[in-house]
Amino acid sequence: MTTFMTLFQRISLLAFVVVLLYGYSLLPEVVGFRFNDFQQPIEAFHKGQFFYVTAGFVVLFNLLIVLFVQFVAQIPVRRLAIASFWTQDKAHVQATFQILRGWANGLAGWVNALFCWFVYQFVHHNTVTYLNLDPTPYVIVGAVVLTAWMIALPLRFAVKRI
Repeated sequence: MTTFMTLFQRISLLAFVVVLLYGYSLLPEVVGFRFNDFQQPIEAFHKGQFFYVTAGFVVLFNLLIVLFVQFVAQIPVRRLAIASFWTQDKAHVQATFQILRGWANGLAGWVNALFCWFVYQFVHHNTVTYLNLDPTPYVIVGAVVLTAWMIALPLRFAVKRI
């Protein structure tokens, strides 16, 4: 599962980069996120700002996930709960760290995919200005998926494996 989640994270990051670069080439020089009745942007900024802020945020997030995975691998076993099933022997400890690594990579993959979708919708909204974009359903679906993914980790460790 860890290999699949690592692959999912890398593919979603690659998809984000492709969508961001493709969107950057399509965007007008001034992009807006609120439009008036005449389809003129009310609040606007330069497309370079959009590109660098979005890319910087995603790079920072992925860097934090990579650092988290590195630090999780260095947690001493004595700091884990002593009576825990997951710390019985060296094989269980390795399995615990593999699960945590897979979960972190999966979280990063979902967030990258969500940002890829948001960038795509933002670019589409700025290139086809007559479309009235309501991002609420996408935000709700994204929040539900991320919440389910975050709840999956404690549930995974709550069940005693045989």
